[in-house]
Amino acid sequence: IQYRYPLLDKRVVEFMLKIPSDHLFIESFGRVLLREATGDRLPEEVKWSTSKTDPVLTKHLDDLSTKIFKDMLSQLEEFRENPALDFFDFGKFEKALAKASLGKPPGQDISLRHVFFRLKWIHEFTRKYAQ
Repeated sequence: IQYRYPLLDKRVVEFMLKIPSDHLFIESFGRVLLREATGDRLPEEVKWSTSKTDPVLTKHLDDLSTKIFKDMLSQLEEFRENPALDFFDFGKFEKALAKASLGKPPGQDISLRHVFFRLKWIHEFTRKYAQ
């Protein structure tokens, strides 16, 4: 068995060096050869898209994160009792939660969800570490 790094193979590197750079990158588009190789099999907006995110998947994950956040928000009291989280201002966080929920469903503010999930991670880590 011979282990290889295909993109570091001398033959591949030499081949890539022979390809003019304008065939590899045009304006803000990379992978030009791959895009061109698709021919008319892909719609132009897909073929020349620079976005790496799938909007449907992103929405699904955002909705899932919101649901989990709503379900876990009751754990905030448990976090408050953790002495390792004394550095965190729970009152300020709860005010921000109340302010964010005015006019939109709770949990829609992504930055508050991120803070909550990081806080949960620290809580779980310190709780298990103490054991």
